[in-house]
Amino acid sequence: MITALGIPALGVVGFIGALMIESFQRPRALPPSRRQTAAVVTHAGVWTALFSLLVIVLARPVFALGIGWALWFALVMVNNAKERVLREPFLFDDYDYFLDAVRHPRLFLPFLGGAKGVAIIVVSIGVVVAGWWLEPAWARSVDAITVATGLFAAGAVVVGLSARRGAAELTFRPGIDHRRYGLIAHLAFQAAARQACPEPSMPWRRRRLSPSPKPGLPNVVAVQSESFFDPRYRLPGIRPDVLTHFDRLAREGLSGKLDVPAFGANTIRSEFAFLSGVAGGELGHRQFSPYRFVQSGFLDATLASAFREAGYRTVCVHPYHGGFYRREQVMPLLGFDEFVDISHFAHARGESPYVDDEALADWVIGRLGKSDQPVFVFVITMENHGPLHLETPRPGESEDYFVRGQASTDPDATIYLRHLANADRMLGRLAAALKGDERPGALCWFGDHPPILPAVYARHGYPGRSTDYLVWRTEPGLSRPPAQRSLHELGATLIDAIGWTATER
Repeated sequence: MITALGIPALGVVGFIGALMIESFQRPRALPPSRRQTAAVVTHAGVWTALFSLLVIVLARPVFALGIGWALWFALVMVNNAKERVLREPFLFDDYDYFLDAVRHPRLFLPFLGGAKGVAIIVVSIGVVVAGWWLEPAWARSVDAITVATGLFAAGAVVVGLSARRGAAELTFRPGIDHRRYGLIAHLAFQAAARQACPEPSMPWRRRRLSPSPKPGLPNVVAVQSESFFDPRYRLPGIRPDVLTHFDRLAREGLSGKLDVPAFGANTIRSEFAFLSGVAGGELGHRQFSPYRFVQSGFLDATLASAFREAGYRTVCVHPYHGGFYRREQVMPLLGFDEFVDISHFAHARGESPYVDDEALADWVIGRLGKSDQPVFVFVITMENHGPLHLETPRPGESEDYFVRGQASTDPDATIYLRHLANADRMLGRLAAALKGDERPGALCWFGDHPPILPAVYARHGYPGRSTDYLVWRTEPGLSRPPAQRSLHELGATLIDAIGWTATER
């Protein structure tokens, strides 16, 4: 029987084991001997607090040791899955995704990988069953509870002090910080950094739109197209006409490469950059999950609120569940008079598992025709959202998107191009609707992030965080050579293209 004084010894053994488990993280962290003292101390404090809390709750120290290791292992596996798919380690604000994975399993669980998911479940069940039945609940004595409580308090104090010190050293470049401090300390530092986020400079707080003196305010449609980018320079053999409408409108307007703050997911970072005009680096820790902080009231002026102030009806439409990323609560705070979610698309049908772009185009075109007031419509599409590997190409479908003899052997590429071609058709329809309306119109189109196509990138290279954009208007004379821009600058580019100015208040 282990005495109460043996609990700290088990804690030390557990800490060593936790370091060994963390050594499997990706990207690999520096060895503990080369990390900053605050990182190692924070790691030790987190483990001590977790282990002692489990001892208090379970009254089985050895069982608590196994549960703690199982939780460490699961966290490392989730981190590695995210890093493999999204090129970014697990972050503190990703805790929301555990609940989202239950609410929307199709969006998340397939990326974890079947083998890893089974391994986590099997190990967890094995630890629980073995620990519960093999060890009696002996640590209920006053001595045991006193020791465990003291360890918990010490661990919590250590984490509180050392994490604040480490948070001041964060670069907010996840890959760098993750390697420098290790998974657990990095998470703790991020948690501490949330309490000291700087107040960002909000460009639309200082600007007021000054419409041109021409009669008739234009309808403005901005589309954040899911996973949209031009793959023709990345994947050889794609038919040039896959993006027919995009190419035509790009020649008539402004276009080019767009630097975006996300890869493969984290759409809200792109939405926020476009609407706020704020570069991610100005947000500190807020850049990783900006909508969580919108609700705290730090944002009071956006591109949408500027349009509303200029006399527009502002509408955001996203054909998915309104509670996802709290959009139904956040969008009114971002300046939108109306938020439209999947409930308005109950009868939409298409090949995609999500609401397809054709149905979304129908809704937007119908909305444009129903208002005497000029409208600013911000559209967040869903059709090309992964996981693409859950869909199956039709026989011979690859030949629809690749030149003869160049058909891709990767089914994900074919599925992606199917949805990309549908997005291009949506773009053409929106432009035609704006062109045919009595009121002038303007259209902004951009991709939120590159798609998840690991087999393509393995052969042809990682594309980085870059997509494509265009800004077009129904009135002629906008054509310019392609130019690279950052997404947080695109809203101002749209205003300039309309022919307006944004004056200082």
